[in-house]
Amino acid sequence: MVHRLEIATRPDLPDPRGASIAATVRAFLGVPVARVRTRDVHRIEADLSEDDARRAEEDIQKLTDKRIADIDHALADKEADLLKI
Repeated sequence: MVHRLEIATRPDLPDPRGASIAATVRAFLGVPVARVRTRDVHRIEADLSEDDARRAEEDIQKLTDKRIADIDHALADKEADLLKI
């Protein structure tokens, strides 16, 4: 069975790859693009039951949420350090 996994940046964060694509479209095609958001789509072929696929999705989401929380915490620490200067 083929499963589809989509990965994108959070809507409140900048998408550097999207900004680069928008700049390229403006430069080469002359199209006035304001914003581009990117998303990676992966196809996974595996013998997974619906329960296994759902569990894998939940595990991936937990890992993603933890990593985002770690980044948010590091950003808050860095902002606090910069405000001390």
